[in-house]
Amino acid sequence: MIYDATRHRIIVSGGFLDIDQNNLSSETWALPTVGTQIWTKLTTSAVSANDGSGIYDPIRDRMVVFDGVHVTALQLDTPSSWTTVATTGTAPAGGGHLVYNPTGDRMIVLLPGGNAYALSFAGGTPAWNHLATTGSGSGGTSAAVMLDPVRNRLFACAGGTFNVGVGVWELPLGTLAWHKLSFSGLQPAVRVFASAIYDVADDQAITYGGTNQGVYLSPPGPWQMSATRPLAVPGAPAGGRELSLRVGPQPSHGVTTISFELPSAGETRLDVFDVNGRCVKTLIAWPLTAGRHDATWAAAKGAGGPNAGVYFVRLQHGPLAASRKLVLSQ
Repeated sequence: MIYDATRHRIIVSGGFLDIDQNNLSSETWALPTVGTQIWTKLTTSAVSANDGSGIYDPIRDRMVVFDGVHVTALQLDTPSSWTTVATTGTAPAGGGHLVYNPTGDRMIVLLPGGNAYALSFAGGTPAWNHLATTGSGSGGTSAAVMLDPVRNRLFACAGGTFNVGVGVWELPLGTLAWHKLSFSGLQPAVRVFASAIYDVADDQAITYGGTNQGVYLSPPGPWQMSATRPLAVPGAPAGGRELSLRVGPQPSHGVTTISFELPSAGETRLDVFDVNGRCVKTLIAWPLTAGRHDATWAAAKGAGGPNAGVYFVRLQHGPLAASRKLVLSQ
């Protein structure tokens, strides 16, 4: 299942037709999230991937499915048939959780145990490569996985059965080092096979549903985990993980000033993301000296320019990062 942000609809393809998981569906259906909510069958061809997971590729406007063997795609502007996507490199041996990572234009496959692969769509033929993660992650098949595109990291929320530990794990896609998170507040009950999304607009992770020892949970949720406050991560640098970052004015009417301070010299990246996690502007992508720096984003209005709405400014400096919400008005 994916969300087609361009047309505001949910798309479901394949899956099992019975609870015993004996019969696979070969159909693709769409449900609008605005207006009249009626399911519509999209294709006449069968999806070639069997019981695979899918992602929405916003650059090419397509649904991509990987079942552990084949990569297939469905163009959403003319959804008439599924096609096989030719790839190079060594693919993962088996399926897993899929997320689209706008930083790098790639599909990430998270396998049980926290191992990960990436299929890069940038350039020519899509190429597989192994992501050498460190630490102990929770990427079991029963975990709920989501991407935080503002901070460029994965979350894996695991339940406590099927040999998966209880808790929430973080994988920054820059360092590729798994950490188990600790946070305050009421936490959801032990669960597996829950659904999960990252709400970019409100900067929070949301999980829903799931089972506990085969019993469906009631009420199922949703549960929210705020990412606005720094989370306590083992091995984090002294003084916290966030950099000093200021964005203004709020709201911005076209020209935004971004000020930040770096504790040391090194590679630095400053990007602006929309609420779909798409990078709309890269302001800095080179080494900077320690100390204060300023940058501006002059959002051009009119055709081709960004629309009014909520955006996120993300600063990455080595293992440190910070992000701030930006409201752009007309």
